[in-house]
Amino acid sequence: MIDTLFSLAEAHLFMQLVELQDSQPDLLPPGKTRPDLYRDVRAAVDLCHRDGSLKQAVAKDPAKYIHEDSRLIGIMDMYRAAGKKLFVATNSLWDYTHVVMNFLLTGRVGSDRNEDWLEYFDVVITGCGKPAFFNSRKPMFEVQTSSGMLRNTDSGNPMVPIGDQDLPSPDFSSTAQPMAEAGQAAVYQGGFYMDLHRMLGVQSGSEVLYVGDHIYGDILRSKKTLGWRTMLVVPELATELDILQQHQGVMDELRSLREARDALDDQIQRMQWGLGPCPSPSTPQPETPMASPQEAIVDAISMRDIPQAERHSASSNGTATASYDAASSSGSSMDQEEDDEELVQYQEALHNLEQQRDAIRQQHRQLLHEHHQRFHAVWGQLLKTGYQNSRFAHQVERFACLYTSHVSNLAFYSPDKSYRGRMDHMAHEENPALDPFIR
Repeated sequence: MIDTLFSLAEAHLFMQLVELQDSQPDLLPPGKTRPDLYRDVRAAVDLCHRDGSLKQAVAKDPAKYIHEDSRLIGIMDMYRAAGKKLFVATNSLWDYTHVVMNFLLTGRVGSDRNEDWLEYFDVVITGCGKPAFFNSRKPMFEVQTSSGMLRNTDSGNPMVPIGDQDLPSPDFSSTAQPMAEAGQAAVYQGGFYMDLHRMLGVQSGSEVLYVGDHIYGDILRSKKTLGWRTMLVVPELATELDILQQHQGVMDELRSLREARDALDDQIQRMQWGLGPCPSPSTPQPETPMASPQEAIVDAISMRDIPQAERHSASSNGTATASYDAASSSGSSMDQEEDDEELVQYQEALHNLEQQRDAIRQQHRQLLHEHHQRFHAVWGQLLKTGYQNSRFAHQVERFACLYTSHVSNLAFYSPDKSYRGRMDHMAHEENPALDPFIR
């Protein structure tokens, strides 16, 4: 499942190796299977996280890997002016967090980095180990920002040693914050969400709006376990919105084609049901059985024994009956021909509707395919599979209270705004279902 930013680089590297194996197999070790390639990639990605090589590359040139946003400072100032408390909860340790936040909030890199960015936050917790941070209690340490050393705390509370003279260094003395640093956020490592709640004065999870870009590590557990309000950052959303705006008439056309196809389907099914088991005109119809020669002789002998008057009457009746049967047979034959002609017309109309439906279906399929290729030639639109929501879209709807392409979009709304979900609609609440003839 490729549904996080962390998975994209890994998947891209694996696909490149697959293409290399197909085009130039001699460049890879012999006997390597696709599962072997994936395991190698997985191990290499884990290793570059553990040995620090990935973070060292980012720290050397942050502008190459991190997108700047000029609105971030304004958002921080706006929320702090509104009395909101801001915090950072990251799985990264202090050294890498210091690099990234310096670049984002102050534009400082290398030896120019300082701790001014801490003034924008009330609490900074590094090395959280999310999602375990939301359901497993761990010791919390205070980070000595000048050296990166950790000092013990009692769930974030300062711990004062019994005697400073017994300590190997002054760095191991009281963890109480010096007064000079009162304007900056305290920096911690590890801990538990309850420690964060206590430091921020949070009484209920619904008081917290947590912004993250990892649907499992950030969004899912924080909402299900803690009841936090969540905002998922989906960077690809900006590109998708641009494409949708440029081709906004396409969705209306797809909707119209689908409605036309559904209407034809309904008409075809009704006609097929009305046709029932009626035989086609080419089906031979049963004929009235003719009398055998033996039956004719018996009838003649019977007529000879009847008196003349009665025989005449019988003969007259027989003639009348024969005339009536002939006329009736002639009328039935005409009715049958008319029925056959109507049946042929009915089937031709049905066939015509089926051709129209197939043409609209093909047009809808082609237009939908072209629409998805505008987003990505292979994967299509991120939040759609055909005309239905993708699995990732279902996760977003279920676990993210809000979602956006960038956190800086909050700048367009008041910090006191109340966000409310859209009204849900079931199929029976749609307009066609309210038709009095459809129940």
